[in-house]
Amino acid sequence: MTPSIVPPEHVTTVWLQILPYIRRLTRRSEGRIAELQMLEDCIARTLQLWIAFEETEGNKIYGFAMTRLPKYPTAKLTSIDYVGGEKAELWIPILLDAIESWSKEMGNTGVEVIGRLGWEKFLQRVDRPFIKKYVVMERKF
Repeated sequence: MTPSIVPPEHVTTVWLQILPYIRRLTRRSEGRIAELQMLEDCIARTLQLWIAFEETEGNKIYGFAMTRLPKYPTAKLTSIDYVGGEKAELWIPILLDAIESWSKEMGNTGVEVIGRLGWEKFLQRVDRPFIKKYVVMERKF
């Protein structure tokens, strides 16, 4: 499995391959994100698109992540905001390592993940586990 950041000029090339994963993610977001906005943000470099693909299977993309570089007053972090795909156990650890290396090159001191509750259990099983720092709660009306 090979991780790669997708240069903005190549985002549209891989977009159709990850579109089923994007659509699943946007449905679960309950209106917080939209396909077109994600695409535009990746092209505009507001978001960075990462993919995990298998070269021996015709470059089949198994998953993606989208990162951003939030502007915090003093913290320098990379935020992983969106992740989708199949067979996550095969590619998430590899993609996390690539994102972490890139984040260090960007001068950041850490990586944060924003996601659904199921990620907590998964991210505690990786080599260098993540620690839950905050909880977001919601009430609809």
